[in-house]
This record gives sequence, C-alpha cells and structure tokens, in this order.
Amino acid sequence: MPSILAAMRFTLGLAIALAVGSATEIGYAANQKPLPVPGKTTVYQRVLAKRDTILHAAPGGASQDTVRPFQPLYVFARQGDWLQIGRSPTTAPDGWIARDRAIEWHQNIVVSFSNPAGRERQLMFGSNEALMEVLRHESPIAKARELRRQAVTQGPGAARGVVAVEPEEAVPIEQNFYMFPILDWHDEDHPMSGDLMKVLKVASLPLEDEQRQEAPEEPATVGVVFVIDTSRSMQPYIDATRRAVSSIVERIQRSTVGQYVRFGAIGFRDSVEAARNANPPREIEYRTKVFLRLSSSQTGAQINGAFATIKEATASTVGYHEDAVSGVLEAIHMPEWETAGKDGGPIQQRYIVVVSDASPKPQHDPSLPESIRRLGPQEVWQQANSNRITLASIHILTPDGRPNIPMARAAYQSMTPATEGGQQLYFSVDLTRVNTSERDFDPVIGTFSDFIITEHTRSVEQLRNTQRERQLTALEEASLAMRLRWLGERRNASAPELIEAYTLDVAIENPLVPALDVRLLVTKNQLSTMRDVLAEVVRVGEQTQGELRENEFFDRLRGALAQMAQNPGSLVNTQFETLGQAVGEFLDGLPYRSQILDTITPEQWMNLGPRRREVLDRIAAKQQQYEHYAANDRLWTKLYPEAPDGERVYAMPLSSLP
Repeated sequence: MPSILAAMRFTLGLAIALAVGSATEIGYAANQKPLPVPGKTTVYQRVLAKRDTILHAAPGGASQDTVRPFQPLYVFARQGDWLQIGRSPTTAPDGWIARDRAIEWHQNIVVSFSNPAGRERQLMFGSNEALMEVLRHESPIAKARELRRQAVTQGPGAARGVVAVEPEEAVPIEQNFYMFPILDWHDEDHPMSGDLMKVLKVASLPLEDEQRQEAPEEPATVGVVFVIDTSRSMQPYIDATRRAVSSIVERIQRSTVGQYVRFGAIGFRDSVEAARNANPPREIEYRTKVFLRLSSSQTGAQINGAFATIKEATASTVGYHEDAVSGVLEAIHMPEWETAGKDGGPIQQRYIVVVSDASPKPQHDPSLPESIRRLGPQEVWQQANSNRITLASIHILTPDGRPNIPMARAAYQSMTPATEGGQQLYFSVDLTRVNTSERDFDPVIGTFSDFIITEHTRSVEQLRNTQRERQLTALEEASLAMRLRWLGERRNASAPELIEAYTLDVAIENPLVPALDVRLLVTKNQLSTMRDVLAEVVRVGEQTQGELRENEFFDRLRGALAQMAQNPGSLVNTQFETLGQAVGEFLDGLPYRSQILDTITPEQWMNLGPRRREVLDRIAAKQQQYEHYAANDRLWTKLYPEAPDGERVYAMPLSSLP
C-alpha cells in the first residue's frame, strides 16, 4: 500500500497549480463549466468549505445559505477574494463564497483510519507541540498509553494535549462516509526505531450527523467456507479437512457455540471441456461444485454428511494448475453470506479457506471462463475484502509439485495478504522433506478448528488485552478486525469531528503498522471512464499484436478514445503520450505511479515484445475489478442529497489503480 510519504507529495504540486490558477480572475458566464486545473482539460478545480462558510448570491452580496463543512465544491469562477462554486460540474453554480473560507483541493486524496486490530487506538492532539512532547518523552509508548487511558476513561480533556481518540471500533468509510483531508505535514523519525514517519495536520468531519448507537457486543455468527482442490492426489487432505470439520462439529454441539457457526464447502478442479478435448479424453465431472451451502439450520449430521461426499477426481485434469479462482469467486459471491446469520440477517465474521497443492491457473489461460480470465490473485482478494470476507490459504508442498511451489506460493500469498499487523494468512504444509507424511497436514487444519472454537469465548476487550500482552495470531487478529468492523457498523462509529488536529500516519508503538489508509475519492463517472478506457486499451492492444501492426496501437487507441470523447459525460483525454495519461487526467500527478502505464510510450510499447501480453492481462484485470466496484451499490455515497448517480463517490484504495 502506498505510504503517507507519497500521499504528501501532492501538496507541493498543488501549491504550484494554485499559484497559476489564482493569477487569473474569471467572471461568470452562462452554462460555464468549472475551471480546469492548469494544464488539464478534464480535471476541474475544487475546494473544501470550512465550517460556518456562508453562500452569497454574488461577491459580497446577500447571504443565501450556509455550506456544509468540508463539502467538496467545484470552482466555476474566481473574482478577487471570491469563488463561484457549485456541487456538480453538470449543473449551474450555487453561489459565491469568500476565498479564505475554502481549502484548495484539486486532487481527490483522502485518508481513512485503518482497522485498529493489530495496533492501539490513535491519539489526535490539539497542537504539534503536544504531539512532539509525547514523541520526545523518555518512554513514548508508555506515555501515549497513559494518555489514551485518561482520554478513554475521563474524556479527551483529561489527557494533556489530546483532543480526540480514534473510536474503539473500526470506522468503515463505506458505511459512515467522512472527509479526512490532510492540511499539512512534516517528517519525524520514530523515537525508538528511527523509521521515518509523518506528523499530519488533519481535519475530519462525518458526512452525516448520525448519533452513535451504544449497541452491546453480541456473539457474532461465523461463516467458514472451505474451497478445496478435489483433483487427483488430494484425497488425503480432503480427508484431513473432513476430520477437522467433524471435530469442530462434535465440540460445538456440546457447547453454546454451535448456534453461531455456519459451514460451507466448495470443490474445484479445472475446465471440463478442456479435459474432454484432451488426448486421451477424460471426464473430471465439474469445474466447481457446491457441496454445502451456508445455512442457519445446519445440523451436525448434514455438515458431516456433506463433507463425506467430497472426493478427489478419478481422472487427471489437463496440466498442473487448477482453477482455484473460480472456486474462490463462487464462495465470495454466495448469497447466503447475507441471509444465514442470526434471524435471517448477515453473517458477521466471514472466512474462506483455500486448500490446494497446485497454483491457480494463469490469468490468460484460454480454458478459464471469459468472465474471470483476466482476474489475478490480488483482484480476487479485493473482491473478498469489499464483501467483508477474510481469505486464508493452506498450500500443500509436495515432492511432485516442487517446480510449481514458487508460482503457487506467490499466487496464494497475493490472494491472502497479510493482516493489518503484518501477519500472513498463507499457511504452508511442507511435505517435500524426508520423513514427512500426509498426517503433517492435520496440525495446520487443526489450527482452524481450535480457532473457531476458542475465539467465541473471548470478547473484543479480552482480545485487546491479549494483544497488549503478546502478539495475536494471524487468525485472532483477523477475527478482531472483523469484530471491530461489525461493531463500527452497528454503533454508527465515525471519525471524530476535528477542525484541526495533529496525529501520526503509523502506530506509535509500531511504525511498521499503518494507522491511516490513503484513498482516491472517485466519482462513478470517473470510474466508468477508467473502466471504458482500459477496455479499449485491451481491445486495441489485442487487435494489433501482429509484428507488422504494433506501431498502429497508439494511433488506433487515440481514434477509439476520440469517439468516446464525443459523449458529453466523458472525461477522456485524447492528447495522451503514455498509457497512464490515456486512462484519465485526474490520475496524473497523484502520489501514485503505475509501474507500467506511466512509462509506456509508443516507442516503449514497440520494445516490450512478449511482455505486451502481460501488460494487457494486468490492465484487463483492473478493468474487470472496476466492473465489480461499479456493480456494488454499497460502496457508493452521495455527498449531497441531490447528487446524480454519476457524481456518487467511492473512496477507492490506491492499490486498486491500474
């Protein structure tokens, strides 16, 4: 994930742009579009309104209304000390505000709190001096912990210099949207490790004035779906998984935990068509198969019976890779996640455990379904994450699969990345060594059964106390993160209302753990533009792969985008020199650099040779990911009640950019 250090770089570029933009005073013209950012044609100047900003009918004229604090506004004209502003680039301006009541904000960078699992709650200080006093204390971690205790038990005013404490729960920006702009920053070295960190001057404001709900913590329903490779050679591990689940069922039936746990099981193999067309032909029965669906009415006999029917294939599939992606995606999009919880509601804690001895099929494999052919492991994880699911993987390392191990490890580690605290949810069982056997798989799968039983016996506070005493295991931390997120949604947790405060971009006690996530606030129109442009890049790129036609790529792409630009709502830039510029001007100058798109010029495209296929696959994966974002209505927020659909926004992680 990009660091806050990168996120701060936009401030300098912004200052230069403002110096140019403010030199021209432009009056209002009927049907005028917002002013463009200097040097751009499809990116408009924007500001954030400060608190108690008054909207006027004309510069210095009669007051019309107040403006919502931190409301992003488009600038239609600049006249002396006044700005003509509007909430949408496609409607008439709303009025005028004084320039000193606005914070210039041309790049849509926001930050959000990371999930606090794996770290202490972040402190917000009223001044830089108060924060520096803690950092330069002889025991800064102990000092911060004492201030946190005082602020939590007696209120922020009781803790010297503290104006707010991050909420105990996670603050899901998708659920309770909040603006969190960075006003200033400077570098500091961590007082104990020497690692570089950022001291941030920030402001924040929830979008809605919803009251916090003091909902008590209740036992959460847990859903665990095992996605199991059922190709040949997997039967010993299928049996071990079945034994582990059977043990869980037996144990939970003797306790109160059983009413909160749901199981699912999906088997995956490979393309049935490819197997039938092989020489000799073979029958592998299915690509994916649901053996057990999540349900609130499951009995122990039903669970054990379903797992007992999972068998390895009697015929071999084509090639060593198996279609794990199809299996995981089927698990991610099981509708029962939303209906198999308590009283027919959603399941709060969601786990998918992938079990395989082979790598997923490569993205470009023609035997993959067309709808997922471009998705890579990271895009699969992003789909799981946006559906509030934790992915874990158990990778079985076998002697016969030794050459495949590095490829499989890279894929599953990317699909099941580290927790907020940096712990891997990728587990491996090494059977390549002497004196190992299939039974060595049992302790690994056993960690999941023990976890499912024991984690329900502890509250969030107990997990927090355990975290202070020792590092939580990866599964414990994942559980705590999901609990905090669920509590945050139930209690309407939101960022504290801060006009000015100082904090760090990392946890005081561990500078390697981020406390804030960098995001790009995109409108649905902007996402649609990126999606459509990426689709055109792939289409034209594939049409010009012949050795004598590669020089046509940029010319034909410009022609295709020129056609798109005729759409009045399009944000396409047809005068691009790199693929990154083609995707959208609003990405240019961000604290983010694509390793591929920003550097590919016509000449470099010609020189890529076989790597062009890799580039097109990566671009296509992002394009399919944007399709998923666009279709997930839960991600999109209206910044004002009358906002048209295309102006709804999503705070998209920078890691999702192409």
